[in-house]
Parts: sequence; structure tokens; C-alpha cells
Amino acid sequence: KKEELLIDDVQPLQVIFGLEVAPGRKTIKPIRVPIAHGIQNIDDDDCEVCLIVKQSSKTEIEELLAKYPIKFVKQVIGLETLRNQHAQYRQRRQLLKNFDVFLADDRIIPMLTQALGKDFIKQKKQPIPVSVTRTTALPFAIEKALKRSTFMTLSQGTCVLIKAGTNRMNVVDIVDNVVAICEFATTKIPRGAANVRSNSLKLPNSVSLPIYNKTPEQL
Repeated sequence: KKEELLIDDVQPLQVIFGLEVAPGRKTIKPIRVPIAHGIQNIDDDDCEVCLIVKQSSKTEIEELLAKYPIKFVKQVIGLETLRNQHAQYRQRRQLLKNFDVFLADDRIIPMLTQALGKDFIKQKKQPIPVSVTRTTALPFAIEKALKRSTFMTLSQGTCVLIKAGTNRMNVVDIVDNVVAICEFATTKIPRGAANVRSNSLKLPNSVSLPIYNKTPEQL
């Protein structure tokens, strides 16, 4: 039964970079990493997406989505509404269950960790940043964020994790994404490729599959 659960569940596949030297300063906003194949299954008719925005932008964005509907965006929530109506643990848990994917105005991403709680991180449902400053381009920004992007953050530690796909994706598509991530991420990691000590792939409950390790001579 456990094996069937692991096969049936959608599990994220991550590329892990082990660094020689820690960045020392974490990024406030996630860095967009362009990929060829979308990770989110938004073409599924049952997919439900929630968009979190600044309270002052909520009405304008709702009017835009009424005019140019995006079928999978089911609800727009303002930041203050999120804080007031989902302040309790059970309310945040219910919100987490109600939607498959969360998007958020990239300007408020740093404020959402506390507003949403740790369960969103545990369930790998952290909001995906999207630019809403040009509201007329919002549908294109959402499509770009969901279909052609993954994201990376730099912490104060020596480990960088980037989602490359899921166990439901085609193997060739995953390989394309992993290659794109490895090529792009090294341009954003401080000191570049020379600072990468190791590189591996991992599912939540699997051992790490090494892609690259520096030899003792290189170290």
C-alpha cells in the first residue's frame, strides 16, 4: 500500500545544489528560472488556482479576470483578507486544501511566509510569484509563471533546491528542465559554477541521485 501511495501521489522532483561557500545573504524574492516544460498541471479541468494580491489591487484584478477569464484561477484574495479571515491554523489548513496552486503578487511574497504558515512549505505549495503591476498583461504573466518557469531562492546556507518537475511528468521533459536549471542556476549562484560542490536529484522520500560531485583533487 505504501508503494502504491508513492506512485499515485504527485511528488516534486528537485535539483539540489551543494555549495562550497554559502551566499551569506538570502534572497527576499524568488528568482525566476526559465524552463521548457511547465510543472503545474493547469491543463487539468479540475485544477484550481488562488491568486493572492495587495488589498488595493484586488478589485481591479477581479474586474480584469472577469473580462479576460483564466479558467483555472478560481479566486482572488487580498493580503489583508488573508490575514484576517485565515488567521487561525485550521483556516489556513482549509485554504491549503481548497486549491491546487497558489500565485501571489511578487511584491508581497516576503509577507506571505508568516501569513500562510509552515504547512504551505511542507506541502510544497508556496505561492508562485507573478508580476501584476501591468494588469493588462496579467494573463500572460500568469501563463509564463505556470508554464515556463520554476523558481530558486538563495539562503544563508550551502544548499539550493529548485523544483524541476514531478513524478507524473514525461522523463524527456524532466531532463530538459533539469538541464535548463543547471545551466541557468549557476549564473545566479554567487561565484558561479566554481562554487558548486555537488549536484543531485531527489524526490521527497527518495535517496539523492548524484549528477555531479567535485573530486578530492578539485576540492
